[in-house]
Amino acid sequence: MSLFIGVIIIIFIIVLLKYTIIIDVIEAKSMDLNFFMTDVFHRPEEISEGVYKINKAKGLRNDIAIFGFDEKSLEILGRFPWRRSVYAEFLENINKDSKTSPKGVLIDVLFTENSQSPEQDQILADALGKYRKNTVVDMLAAVSKKIPTVNQETMERIEMIKPLGTPAKDDHTQFVDIITPPIKRIISSGVNIAPATSLSGLNPRLAAKNADKTIRRFALVVKINDAYYPSTVLKMAMLYYGVKLEDLEINMGENIVIHNAIIPKSDTGTETALKGDVIIPIDRQGTILINFYGRGGSFTVRSFSDIVEGKVSTKYFKDKIFLAGVYAEGLQDIHETPYGKMYGVEMMANAVTQLINRDFILFSEDYIDILLIVFFGLIISYIVGRKSILLSYIATIALVAVYFFAVVFIFDNYRYVLNLSAPLITSIITLFSMIAYRILTEEKEKKVIQGMFSNYVSKSIVDELLKHPEKLELGGEDKGITVLFSDIRGFTTLSEKLTPQELVTHLNEYLSAMTDIIFKYEGTLDKYVGDEIMAFWNAPLEQENHAELASLAALEMMTKLHSLNENWPEAKKLNIGIGLNTGLMTVGNMGSQSRMDYTLMGDNVNLGARLEGTNKIYGTNIIISEYTYAVIKDQFICRELDTIKVKGKSKPVQIFEVLDTV
Repeated sequence: MSLFIGVIIIIFIIVLLKYTIIIDVIEAKSMDLNFFMTDVFHRPEEISEGVYKINKAKGLRNDIAIFGFDEKSLEILGRFPWRRSVYAEFLENINKDSKTSPKGVLIDVLFTENSQSPEQDQILADALGKYRKNTVVDMLAAVSKKIPTVNQETMERIEMIKPLGTPAKDDHTQFVDIITPPIKRIISSGVNIAPATSLSGLNPRLAAKNADKTIRRFALVVKINDAYYPSTVLKMAMLYYGVKLEDLEINMGENIVIHNAIIPKSDTGTETALKGDVIIPIDRQGTILINFYGRGGSFTVRSFSDIVEGKVSTKYFKDKIFLAGVYAEGLQDIHETPYGKMYGVEMMANAVTQLINRDFILFSEDYIDILLIVFFGLIISYIVGRKSILLSYIATIALVAVYFFAVVFIFDNYRYVLNLSAPLITSIITLFSMIAYRILTEEKEKKVIQGMFSNYVSKSIVDELLKHPEKLELGGEDKGITVLFSDIRGFTTLSEKLTPQELVTHLNEYLSAMTDIIFKYEGTLDKYVGDEIMAFWNAPLEQENHAELASLAALEMMTKLHSLNENWPEAKKLNIGIGLNTGLMTVGNMGSQSRMDYTLMGDNVNLGARLEGTNKIYGTNIIISEYTYAVIKDQFICRELDTIKVKGKSKPVQIFEVLDTV
C-alpha cells in the first residue's frame, strides 16, 4: 500500500511540473535561496569614500566596475538630470589617453528627449561620435500593458537605427511594444545604441502569467519590426571580445554564437589570446537568466563625479569595462532581484560579467527532474512504510538536507540548476500522506489488537503490543513456550451441593482470583473449559524467563487458594491440580474465517494437560515436566516424583513437584 501511495504522489507532482506553473513559482523562490546560499560567505565591505564596496565572490572581475550617479555626484554635479556636457566631460576624461582607453563604456541613461539646450545635445553627440567605437548608450525597449502610440518622430528614429540591427530570419514574436531610440543627434553620431530590457520571471511562462515579479532575466537581443538588435549587455560583451555585428549568429530559443571572439590571455590561462566562438544559451524571447554574483554593492563602485573631475588616473581605465548609471536611492532606478533591491546598472554589470566569464546558468533536463521526483517518492514511501514515524522524520529530514546542500554546491560550483522544489515537495507530501495513512491503519490495528488480546493478557502486555505491533506475529509460529493447566478436584461433587447460581458465583470468584495471578506474572490466558484454566507464557511477547514466571504463578495460585478456602465454608472449599510443561509449541490465530482464537497446539501442550491430571495419582498440586525442571531447578525447590509414560509420547518423561522458591 505504501508503494501505491508513493506512485500516486509521484504522478501528481509530475502533472504539476509539466502542466501547471505551481512548481515553477516555487522553483523561482528556490533560485533565490540558491543565490542567497552562495552569498553567505561573500559579504560586501565598505572601503572608503568614493569606492563603496567590494565582494570577493567567485566570478567577480577586476576589469569590470561601475561609475555610480551617487550622492556624492549629486552634491558635486548638481540636481539630476545633469546637463549633457557632463557626460561629454566623462567620456573625454576616461578616453584621455588612447593607450589606456577602456574596452567598453556603457552610459545607462535614456537620451530620448531633446534637452532645453541644443548646444548641450550637440556637445554630447560630438563626444559620443568621437568615442563611438567603445561607447554604448541606451534606447528604450519595454513591455507595456497598454497599446502605445508611436509618433512620427519616433518612427523616424526607429528607421535611423536599422543599420544597428541584423535581419530576423525567423517568425518569433516581438515582445517589446514601447520603443524609443535616443534623439536624432545621438543616432547620427554613430555611437553604439542598444536596448536595455530586463524581464521578470524565471522563464517566459511565469512572466506571461505575471506569477513572478522578480527581475531574473536580461534580453541579449530584442526583436524590433523585422530585425534583432543586440542589447546593451551583449554590446558590451562584443566590445570586450572585439567582434562586430556580422559576427553574431542568432538562433532564437537556442543560443547566440559570437564568432571570431578574441579571448584575452588573462581569461585563457595561456601566454597568448585565443580566437574562437562563444556560445550563449537563450530562451525563446532572446533572454538569459542573470547569474547574479552577489547582492547590491558586490561590484567595485566609484563615484561618477570623480571621473568628471579628472580625479582618477588614466591607468585605471586600461582595457576595462565600465558601466555608468544610477547609484542613489532618490533616482529610483531600483529593481527587485533574487538578492533583494538592486540598481539597474548593477543588474547589467552582473549580466556583462556573466557573458565575459562564459558562466551561464543551465537547468536540468525534464527527464532528470522526473527521475528525482520518482526517486524521492519511492525512497520516502519505503522508509515511512517500514520504519517508525520518528525514524521516518529523521531520515526524511536528513535526505532532504543532503539533497539541498548538494543542489547548492552544484549551483555554486557549476551554475547547474537541479530542480529543488519538486523533489522536496514530493518528499513532504509523501511523508505526511504516509504518516496519515499509518495513523489511520494503526488505529484500526490497535482496535484489532485490543479486541484480540485484552481479555486474555495483562494490560501491560496489551500496551506493549500497541506500542510495538511489529512484535505480534499473527498466524501460526513454532516457539518455545511454557503452558499451564489448572483443574478443580471433585468439581462434579461440588456442583451437586450448590445451586446453579451459587456454583456460577463461586466459580467466578475462584477463576477471577486465579486469572489475576496469571496476569500478574504476564501470562496469556488461553481459555476456560468449565472449571479448567489454560494459560501460557512467551507469546505473544518474548519472555526469556517464561518457565520461571509460570512456576511463580502456579505457587501463588496455590497460596491464593489456601487463603480463599479459609473464608469459604467447608462445602465450598476447593482443591486444584496444576500441570506445567515447557517445549516447542505452535502458537497463533487458529479457527475459521468467521471466528478465530489465539491459542496453542502440539504434543507439548497435551503433555502439560496430562501432567495436571497426574496430580490425582500422586496427591500433589503442582507437577512439572523434566523440560520445565531443567530450566527452573536453580530457582525453585522441587521433588522428583517419578518417570511416567503418557499417551502420545513414546519416551518416558520425568516429573517433579514444585514445592517453593529457593
